[in-house]
Amino acid sequence: MIVMQHASIQSLYSHISALSQKNPGKVALLSCDHEGTISGEITYKELLQKIKQAALYLYALDIKRGDRVALAFKNSPELLIISWAAWSIGVVTVPLDTKRDTGELYQYKLKINNATLLIAEKEALKNIESIFLKEVKVQEFAGFADITDRPVAWESGLSHCALILFTSGTTGYPKGAKLTLNNLVVNAEGIKEWLHMTEEDRFLVNLPLHHINSTTFCLSALLAGGSIAITPNYSNSHFWQQAAKSQATCTSIVQSILFDQVGRSESYALVKKGLRLNRIQIGSAPVVVHTMQEFMTKFDIPLYQGYGQTETALRVTGVPMGLPPGLYEKLIEENSIGSAMSWADVQISDEKGNFLGEGEEGELVIRGPAVMEGYVTNEPAIRDLPAPRPEMFYVYVIKCDDGSFYIGQTQDIHERWRQHYNGIAAEHTKKHKPIGIIHHEEFPSLKEAVQREKNLKTGFGRKWLRREYSAGRTRQAGGYFLSGDIGYFKVVGEQKFFYLKGRKREIIIKGGVNISPVALENALKKISPEIDQVYVVAVPDERYGEEAGAVICWKAGTDEKKAKRRLKLSLLFGTAYLSAYETPKYLTSFSADELPMTSTGKVQRSVLKKTLPYERFESIFGLLKMPARRFTGDVERGRWENTVSTSPSRGVQKPIIRFTILHRYSRWMAPSYELYRQCWDNLSPEKSEYEKNIQKHLVILAADEKDNLLGQIAIARTSLSANALLHTTYDALLTPAVLDPHGNALVCISICSSDYQQKPIPKVTRTLNAEEVRKYLHAGHDPVMRFHKKPKGGQREGASLVDVIPNSRPEDESSLGYNMLLKYPTPSDDIVITPDAPVSSQLIEMVLMLAHDMGIKDVYAYSRPGGLASYIAKESGTRPR
Repeated sequence: MIVMQHASIQSLYSHISALSQKNPGKVALLSCDHEGTISGEITYKELLQKIKQAALYLYALDIKRGDRVALAFKNSPELLIISWAAWSIGVVTVPLDTKRDTGELYQYKLKINNATLLIAEKEALKNIESIFLKEVKVQEFAGFADITDRPVAWESGLSHCALILFTSGTTGYPKGAKLTLNNLVVNAEGIKEWLHMTEEDRFLVNLPLHHINSTTFCLSALLAGGSIAITPNYSNSHFWQQAAKSQATCTSIVQSILFDQVGRSESYALVKKGLRLNRIQIGSAPVVVHTMQEFMTKFDIPLYQGYGQTETALRVTGVPMGLPPGLYEKLIEENSIGSAMSWADVQISDEKGNFLGEGEEGELVIRGPAVMEGYVTNEPAIRDLPAPRPEMFYVYVIKCDDGSFYIGQTQDIHERWRQHYNGIAAEHTKKHKPIGIIHHEEFPSLKEAVQREKNLKTGFGRKWLRREYSAGRTRQAGGYFLSGDIGYFKVVGEQKFFYLKGRKREIIIKGGVNISPVALENALKKISPEIDQVYVVAVPDERYGEEAGAVICWKAGTDEKKAKRRLKLSLLFGTAYLSAYETPKYLTSFSADELPMTSTGKVQRSVLKKTLPYERFESIFGLLKMPARRFTGDVERGRWENTVSTSPSRGVQKPIIRFTILHRYSRWMAPSYELYRQCWDNLSPEKSEYEKNIQKHLVILAADEKDNLLGQIAIARTSLSANALLHTTYDALLTPAVLDPHGNALVCISICSSDYQQKPIPKVTRTLNAEEVRKYLHAGHDPVMRFHKKPKGGQREGASLVDVIPNSRPEDESSLGYNMLLKYPTPSDDIVITPDAPVSSQLIEMVLMLAHDMGIKDVYAYSRPGGLASYIAKESGTRPR
C-alpha cells in the first residue's frame, strides 16, 4: 500500500499568500448570523493582511514561538484567523469549550499545558469563576490592530506542534492530543481528495471550532482555495436556511443533526430552489442507518460517512465518492465507515499485535503522518485505569523517563498518579520524571495489595514486569496508533472497506462529543450521597447516536424511588459538576450482586453494557407513573381500586396519569405549546420563545395511558424570599436574577389543564387598589384563589395568600394586571397524589412531593386572581366582550 507521507504545501503562511496573489478578490471567510444571512466577508487578500495583524497582535502580548495560548471563542472568523496566525509563527493554540467546560476544566486544561495566556472574546468567561483563572493571564479580545508594517518570523515548515485538543479519557480527565501542523495539513489534504473539494466549494461550519471536525474541514477548504461560511452555532430550526443563504456546497454533520433535519421537510421545501448543497459528510459519532436512508430519500443529498479521532487529526477512513450506485447503497445499508484515506495505513490487529484477515474482528490500528505526536504529559499509559472504587486497593507500576520503574500501592490510583507526576509522592519520582502507569492490579484488601507490591519488587517480579512491558511495546511496533475501536474489513474488488463493531474502551460519543464515563460517575457520586456504586455506559439514542446511562447501586436503607427522583431533579435543574450536555439521560437501579464481576472483583463494563436491555433504563425526564384504577360499581360511594387490568369486564378504566418533565426535543413540545395557548391565549409567547424558556425552568406534564396531554405546570427554583418575590414582575421570573438551580424554594408560575376553556374577558374601566384586591381574595370570590386554598396531597391546609403584586403583568386583563403570591404549607413526609382529584390539583401535589424529596420547605404559587375582571364587571353590570 502506498501511503502519502508529506503535506502538499511548504508552510501555511506561504499557501495563504499564494492564494492571495492568485485570487485576491475571492471570498475566503464569511460571517453569517443565526439565520444564515451573510453579515461580513473577508477576501483572500484581506485574509493575508489579517493573518499578519493577528501575528503582530500575539507578539504585542509577548507571545513567542513554542508558547501555548488558550482560546475561549465561539465560532467566528476571528478564531480561525488567530489560530492560523499562531500556527504560522510556531505558537500552539489550546481551544476551550465555552459552552460545556466548567471552571474546573478550564483550570485543568490551562495548568496541564502551562498556558502562557488565555485570550477570550467578550462574555466567554461570564460563567467561569475567577478563582479558576488566577494562575493565567487573561486578555479580552477586542479586535486586531491595523498594523502590518512590522516584520514577522513566519515558520518555514509544518513539523512544529500547532494545536492541542482535548478528548475524554476513561480516567475521567480529558487528554490533550498534541497535533503538529503537518498532522493537520496531511489529514486536511486527505479530506480534500476524498470529497473532491475545489476552489468552487464553500464549506458551512456546523460544529464547534474547538472540535477537530470543523478545525480540519476548514483547513481542507483553505487548501482547496475555497471559502468557509461560519455561523454562530448549529441551529436545528435554521439549518436549511443557513445552508441556502450562505450558498454552501458542502458541510459536515453528526448523527444528532441528521436526526433533527429528517423532520424538517417544510424548512427544506422553503429554500430548496436556493440550495447549492450537494454533499454532506457525517461521522464523529455512531450513525443510525435508517436515519441516513430516510434523509437521502427526502432530500436527495448524498451522505458520506467517515471515521477518525482527535488523535489522528480527524478522518482515517471514508465512504468514497463516485462509487457505483449499487455499491454505495450497500455500504450505506451495512453502515460502512469506508476505506482508508490516502495517508493512512489502517489494519485490524489482535491483542498480540498480529494483523488479521478479512472478516476477522480486532482493534483498528492506524499509522501515517496525520497521527498525533503524543498526549500532553505523555498520558496514554494511564488511559485504561479503573474508575475509583473506595473499597479496592491498587498496586501500580510507573515507568520513568530514564527507563526505571517505581512500584507502589494505594487506595486512590488517580490521585496517587497526580502526586507522582507533580513530584510529591516519592523520592524516586522526584528525581526521575514519571512517564505513565504501565501496569496496575486491583485487590479487595490492603493485606493482599501489600503482599503483591512486595512480590513485584523482587528480582523475579521486576524481570516479569520488563517482559510484560516489552510485550506491550511490541503491539505498537512500527508506530501504529491503537484506536480502541473494534471492527473488521471486507474486500470489494481490491479495496478494503471497514466496519465498526464497538469500542474497546467505554468512551461515550454523544453527537460527536467524547464523554468520559468515569468523569460522570465521579460527578454523580458528588451529586447524590445515596449512591453506593455507579457505572455509566452508552445507551443507543436516535438523536445523538449514544447517550449516557447510569447504572446505580443505592446504599442500604435508601428509599430508591425518592432517591431517584431527587437525583433526576438535581440533574434537570443543573449542577456544578456536570454540563447539561454531559448529564446522563437514562438511569436504572441495580443490586450489587447483579453486576458482572471479574475474579478480582472488577466490574466488567463491556459485559454490563451488552447484557443490560435498553428497556431496563428509564428516562431522567420521567417522574412518576400512577397505578391503574377501576370502578367497583359502588356508585353511591364512588369506590375505586388499584389494578393493572384494562379489561372492560372488570370495570371501566380511568385515565392512568403519569408525570414527566418536558424537554426541548420531546414529542410533547408541540402539544404543550398548544395547551399553553389554550389556557393563556393572548398572553402566550411565540413558539420559539416558549421552546427557549423550557431550558430555564421545569415544566411537569401529566399524560394519560395513551400519551394524551392532560395538563402541565411550570416551576422555577429560586433563592429569593417571599418579600423579594413580591417585588418581582411576572416577566422577570425566568431571568438569572430569580433562577437558582440550588435554591431553597420552588415557585409554580403557570398551570394548564386540557379541560380548561377561557371565557370572554369583560372590559373594566375601574382601577382597583391593592387593598381592594386583597378584600376580594379573602372574601373567597376568586376561583383561582379557591383552587389554591383547597388542601392537596393529604395536607390539612392549602395555600395561603402572602400578598398581591400590583401591575406585575399589565397585559393580563382578566386579573387587571395583578398577580398574587401564595404559599403552600411545608410538604410533609406523606404527600400523596390524589387519583380522583382534578389534573391541576394532582400537578400541585406532584410539586409538593418533589419539594419534599429535595428537602425544600418553601413552595409558592406565583398566580393571578383570574376572576377579578369578571367579578368587577358583574358587580358594575358590564358585559363581557
